[in-house]
Amino acid sequence: MAASCENARYRIYNALSEPLEFRVQDIVNVLDQCSNKELQSIYPILLESLFGTNDTYGWNLRNIYSNQHPRDFDLLFRFLHPNGPILKLCYKLINDAYLKYDFPLSYLPNKIRKMIDKGMAPAFYFDKLKIDNQTGKPYSLALSILSTLIMCTYFNPFELYMFNFAYFMVNPYHQRSISGVGDIGPSSCQLILYLAEEYFAHFLPCDGSSVPIYDADTTINAIRPSLPLQTAIRPVKSPTLLRQNVVMKTSGPSSPLHSSPAAPQQNNLQEIWRSETIVSVFTDFWLDCGDMEPPTYGLTNIPADFLPSGEHVRVVRNMIKHFHYFSNSASGDMSAMDELKRLVIPSNQGKIYSFLRHTIHNWPLDSSFRLILETWLSFIQPWRYTDYLNKSTNRAHPMDNEEQERVVDRNRWMPFVAENLLSYTIIFQQLLPRFARLDLSTPKNAQMLFRVTKAQQELFSI
Repeated sequence: MAASCENARYRIYNALSEPLEFRVQDIVNVLDQCSNKELQSIYPILLESLFGTNDTYGWNLRNIYSNQHPRDFDLLFRFLHPNGPILKLCYKLINDAYLKYDFPLSYLPNKIRKMIDKGMAPAFYFDKLKIDNQTGKPYSLALSILSTLIMCTYFNPFELYMFNFAYFMVNPYHQRSISGVGDIGPSSCQLILYLAEEYFAHFLPCDGSSVPIYDADTTINAIRPSLPLQTAIRPVKSPTLLRQNVVMKTSGPSSPLHSSPAAPQQNNLQEIWRSETIVSVFTDFWLDCGDMEPPTYGLTNIPADFLPSGEHVRVVRNMIKHFHYFSNSASGDMSAMDELKRLVIPSNQGKIYSFLRHTIHNWPLDSSFRLILETWLSFIQPWRYTDYLNKSTNRAHPMDNEEQERVVDRNRWMPFVAENLLSYTIIFQQLLPRFARLDLSTPKNAQMLFRVTKAQQELFSI
């Protein structure tokens, strides 16, 4: 067995050394021909090469654009698609109940690391910590699959992939390759942003559909329109964001929470754990504001060292917009997915507020400020994002459709405004001195001021 794993690693290293146009197909061939044990040994090698976690640039995914490298873009998009070979590999590896991967604590967001150091690990991370036997302190996350009668929370290869994807966006080593925070390139054509949107659309559906149950026995090669809706072969963990009474209702009154893996009532939990992982991991990584003190409600004590890249701000804006679409698509039933829709904004609005406030404070005084300004406007105007099926498909001009007139339903949106009052008042107060220092004779600067005043006009109706 050791010899076969060594041979599999040799083959994957050979495939990784090929030019991209041959590399992907060679990797897919290796994945289809390997046993599960061999796949387990090459999976972390593949992720490290892909995302360059350990101070390398990986496959340089952030510099792949559809208008500049159309063939590479299409090849990688299919490879990393939710129904593509990599995610199918993740689902295939879930079969092994004892598979375990480590994810270093040093890669986690600063806030999460500090909470772990203080013994206050969030529920999502609490039972995934690997303890050093000598010091008694945690030093990594055990990204593992555990199967017990009491159904311990576990991490699996799917979470490992999403952790690496989320970290890739904010990896400090990769930030060196970004020319500046205000670099406004052809972002609508960027592979990494397309992939993030695809993951949101697939795992946080806004059109009334469900997340397809993964097929762990599928071959890795072909990319199909969707994974077959068959029952998964393993039970899943209980969500940590949802109220347990909701979970129990979705599980059915006559059966335990984690009954036979083939039971139909498992579908709701099979549906929700990947969605919850997407929300928890992406918000923790992408809304982290670095080393900052507990937030205050004034405008002082804001750290000066936190400044995300323009690319980072774009993916946060896309995430906020999708959260609004997702939340606004709630139907009022008692399913676990609908409960997640109701919780996704309230559970993350504090993180969004802190991210916006600190980024606005530290952003350069130039026209690139529109990136973070539009992110703020997206958050405080959820009524923009109610019709997911008819949303704009023009990615080349993502801000062009933001200025149309809207009728705002006061009764529907007043609770959101009340819960997020600081995002409307404190951040607006931050903006006033900035606009006072801008040259408003410049069209781009004047346009930003116009966008703010137009948003305020909509708020008057509330």
